Amino acid sequence: MLKVLLFDNDGVLAHTEELLFVLNNKCFEEIGIPYTRKDFENHAFITNLGTTGFMKNIGCSDAQINTFRNNRNLLWQNAVIQTNTVDPEAETVLSNLKTTYRIGIITNINRENFTKTHHSSSVPDLADFVVTREDYNEGKPSPDSYLKGLEMAKCNASEALVIEDSPRGIVAAKTAGIKVVVIPNPVIKNLDVSGADYKISSLSELPHFLETLA
Repeated sequence: MLKVLLFDNDGVLAHTEELLFVLNNKCFEEIGIPYTRKDFENHAFITNLGTTGFMKNIGCSDAQINTFRNNRNLLWQNAVIQTNTVDPEAETVLSNLKTTYRIGIITNINRENFTKTHHSSSVPDLADFVVTREDYNEGKPSPDSYLKGLEMAKCNASEALVIEDSPRGIVAAKTAGIKVVVIPNPVIKNLDVSGADYKISSLSELPHFLETLA
């Protein structure tokens, strides 16, 4: 019996990916490092490299990495506060589902950035718990974050369903033994999300989809 819904944040509840790509691109241009959308897709949605891993792989020094991260993080935090990136249906959908299911949010970003993303949103308050990057060891595609979600929810993998958008998130959930419904993100529309168990086209479709599982 399905009892718990575990939502990815970026790409599902908040559409922050394009903003991150634009700011990454701007900061890489300023230090003269070539950066493509394919680079972004690989380190952000397939692997757990992140920009730090990407920069290490191309031979950047620790000083270059620190300068980039400081500049990019400042730009991102300012931009995300000035921009409403939260899905317009997120609050309504979570409010609807909260009466039937426990709601968890499982994200690869730290709690400060999660809080800034939802600066004008009640989404965090609608969740029963939020798991951020400080709460587990290895990021997605490792299953650590979703295993932590099961621990927080006090449930078995068979009693949970993950809502994801990225290949690495799907791998993380499936490795944790949890079924996944994917909402393909237009920012990463060319990536392979066939590992998911189910597919819907928007967050607003989720309540009706869940009725079909009953």
